[in-house]
Amino acid sequence: MTHDFENPGVIREGALPAHAYMIPFADKTGALSGKRDASPYVKSLCGDWFFTYYNRYIDVPETVAEHINEEQKTIPVPSSWQMQGYGTAQYVNCAYPFPLNPPHVPVNTPVGVYQRTFTLPESFAGRRTHIVFEGVNSFYYLYVNGKKIGFAKCSHLPSEFDISDALTAGENSLTVVVYEWSDGSYLECQDAFRLSGIFREVYLLSRANTCLTDISVTAAPDTDYLGGRLTAELSFSSPLSYTASLLDASGTVLATVKDAAIDFRLAAVTLWSAEKPYLYTLLIETEAEVFTQKVGFRDIKVSEKQELLINGVSVKIKGVNRHDTHPIYGHAIPFDEIRSELLQMKRFNINAIRTAHYPNTSEFLNLCDELGFYVIAEADLEAHGFVYWQDKKNWGWHAYEDATPAENPLWRDALVDRIVRLVARDKNHPSVFMWSMGNEANYGQNFLEMHRACVAMDKTRLTHYERAIQDRSNLPFDVVSCMYPSYEWFEKEGQEPCGKPFFMCEYAHAMGVGPGDLYDYVETFYRYPNLIGGCIWEWADHAVLLENEKGEKYYGYGGDAGEKYHSGNFCADGLMFPDRTPSSGAYETFAVYQNVKFREKNAKALLFEIENRFNFTDLSELTIKYALEIDGKETSSGVLHGFELAPHARAEVSLPLTLPENASLGVVVRFSALTKAKTIWADAGYEVASAAIELPVPHSIPVFAEKTETFTVKDDGRELVTVSGDGFAYTFNRLYAAIERIEKNGATILPSRTAFTTRRAPIDNHRGLMAEHALNNDAKLEFDQHELSEPYVTEFSVKEENEGVTLTFQGALTSYSARNLVDDMTVVYRVEKSGMIRVSVSGECTKNLPFLPRFGMELLLPGDTNAITYYGLGPVENYIDMHHAAGLGLYSTTVKEMYEPYLMPQDHGLRTGVRLLSIKDKDGAGLLFLSDMGFEFAVSEYDAHNVKMAKHPFELIADGKTHLRIDYKNTGVGSTICGPMIKDEYLFNEDTFSYSFRILPINNVDILRDIL
Repeated sequence: MTHDFENPGVIREGALPAHAYMIPFADKTGALSGKRDASPYVKSLCGDWFFTYYNRYIDVPETVAEHINEEQKTIPVPSSWQMQGYGTAQYVNCAYPFPLNPPHVPVNTPVGVYQRTFTLPESFAGRRTHIVFEGVNSFYYLYVNGKKIGFAKCSHLPSEFDISDALTAGENSLTVVVYEWSDGSYLECQDAFRLSGIFREVYLLSRANTCLTDISVTAAPDTDYLGGRLTAELSFSSPLSYTASLLDASGTVLATVKDAAIDFRLAAVTLWSAEKPYLYTLLIETEAEVFTQKVGFRDIKVSEKQELLINGVSVKIKGVNRHDTHPIYGHAIPFDEIRSELLQMKRFNINAIRTAHYPNTSEFLNLCDELGFYVIAEADLEAHGFVYWQDKKNWGWHAYEDATPAENPLWRDALVDRIVRLVARDKNHPSVFMWSMGNEANYGQNFLEMHRACVAMDKTRLTHYERAIQDRSNLPFDVVSCMYPSYEWFEKEGQEPCGKPFFMCEYAHAMGVGPGDLYDYVETFYRYPNLIGGCIWEWADHAVLLENEKGEKYYGYGGDAGEKYHSGNFCADGLMFPDRTPSSGAYETFAVYQNVKFREKNAKALLFEIENRFNFTDLSELTIKYALEIDGKETSSGVLHGFELAPHARAEVSLPLTLPENASLGVVVRFSALTKAKTIWADAGYEVASAAIELPVPHSIPVFAEKTETFTVKDDGRELVTVSGDGFAYTFNRLYAAIERIEKNGATILPSRTAFTTRRAPIDNHRGLMAEHALNNDAKLEFDQHELSEPYVTEFSVKEENEGVTLTFQGALTSYSARNLVDDMTVVYRVEKSGMIRVSVSGECTKNLPFLPRFGMELLLPGDTNAITYYGLGPVENYIDMHHAAGLGLYSTTVKEMYEPYLMPQDHGLRTGVRLLSIKDKDGAGLLFLSDMGFEFAVSEYDAHNVKMAKHPFELIADGKTHLRIDYKNTGVGSTICGPMIKDEYLFNEDTFSYSFRILPINNVDILRDIL
């Protein structure tokens, strides 16, 4: 017996043909409101439904739709039933969460039976009644009053049924039998939590007996982009009289036609773009119903240089990939949450969204039209699980080739249906500039059929399918697309254009700390016309809100619900944390994607260059401010009054500032670009771009500390050397090249031994490094090697001089594998009679090491030593390849505030380019670190080993200490878990290195005040 849910050749039954998203209204006023709830011809069926859960589909009674048992439990619609306590919210990435036996599904496929009653409103009387399911995962049967209406597949696209003939007067019953898995699930193997149920809205539509069934609109500007032409094709169930009018954004009627072809020519139009999303309204009035369709005049072309042209202007895609994901609602994202996400994207300078890897809700695209985004609308298609049947030596689609949906004729109609329905629904949205056939589903004849069907319906947009790159010699798609190319590959595509635009549908992996390579990619695609940009993977972490044994709420990922098969925390790969608070990677995105760039032209002469990377916005629409900061304090500021700069233009500006002859820490000019007027996504005064440019003013950090009258050196000849003066005593350990203890005015500032180390807590984005770039089996650079490394001192000397004493250590930094990490390491401590400790370290990295994670001094301070002031790059977390959101300045924070709440705890809180660091307790006692050359520092409540072992933040154990690192350098972040190796310039792979800094114990703020 062949089941409907195991037959790819049977896609839907009883459903109406796909069409544009359109809502009937009773009058023009309601239609122009654009609010679906304002229509008397819409009845929402969202809310509580009766619900019965079956563990196996064979356990569902054949008579299940004949009556409703009102003693059943209820479930909210829309929702994902796993988020309501039924089944398990399972996260898997590439593989199927069931046996790969296409097109069959297991007998133990769960089924949820949804039931409710409804009564038709009076406004529905004498008309046809349709029911619309916006999204159901993954297959469902529909029954009305016990009568089978039909079934549907394709989880993320709507299906509409005419249920008029099954209705009765008064109360009606509705039963929906939803299968967790179906043959359609083989096409929906997306990297996400696998959730089930009626997860999008359900509503009734009342339709006239003779009615409008579809609208197809084309709004194209003229070749000079001054005027434009709008045409529309209307489809009716039977011939019908109508009036069509075009209105501008103010509601003024610009053109009208009655019962004739809709072909409006306008001498002047306002164009739609992501920056300026101007929308017209097409109003269609029939005798019984009124419809509106928002319209944007814009065109999409490819230039001779393979640029993406929107309205004749070369545009770069600075996008993100977006999943439907929420820690409470699962895939059932409320409208207000979606809107909030899109507003947040606008505020972070994101101009494009790839709907990875399925269509979003209909209302989502309405918002993209309104707010302004370039959308890559992707079909509900991914068959990644087939890749697991592969040649062990060569990644690819080898051993199961004949069964993959890309080639097998059995799947042809199902694949074509998914692109046809997508284009039919979304064809009128100006925000959609590219159709995507899907994601990671191999490549073959069925994709060629999808492409043919797509362009037969719409030739005005670009087409895309990333896996088509497997056959670049015969590529029908409009763009060449790839994921996570190396810098070399990406640069080569720009240098040797292939005749089509080149697009990164995924790049810059934002898992945990990261992405660390975003800036280099963006600057590269700005250098070459044919490199049109890309979409970061991805917008937000996927997670489910769980509760541990202590009753603490936390964000869970794969495996946390006890599922046997899962992909761990690979779902925690977003710019935003699950609650949509920004990560440091989000701030990096804001900075790298910003559309106003400030550069020094001749900093000494205070001459700067401003570049306008907007495509349709003159900088006269922004307020450009500047300020001069000396040693972290603003001394003067101004505004560039009357400043104008056309899109894609550059201009030089000279600032009327006076520079000091020298400084203690540095001199910086800060630029800021602010919105002049309130926008739909931000208030007036919102900062859309900024920069902090250091000026070439000599700086040297003075220290006002009195010399001691008494100064003694005590060497026990075995291990410890103590240097004492008025009010201080420092103990050094000759066996470990370390500071053993620091005391100031009788108080212990540093109670335990320092250590030079290379260890740091693991970073998600580095998972790919160890496997690909490890040394021989006995020398892999794993965390434990670095954790168990220690200095080995071969020579030690103490030299007393007039100004103080110098302690010199020579040796190496050894590793757990009995192989040195650093050879010929020299550590010098010079204690001056003022109490200043000058530290200098040099070393030679052991040959053939690929890189070190970091090198620096670790200090363990009392836990109440947690107030931090620093001069360096801040205020956000930053690494050598992820620092563009940080500016050089003076910042104050705390140890707790420097923690980043990654779902999987990892290295956190790093700051680079630091020249001064003060860390004190509430009484002002602590340590001051100074360096003219700069250092990096990180601070945490947690030990690196604890961070490594913890799988969730609640498993971190604060040990009552402050863990401080004063580092020479940290290897960058990159995106190596999915992408290429970190660039050499961001690796700690020097043959030799050296750095120096000063330490001074402090017990008041006077010294800091004198420096600043």
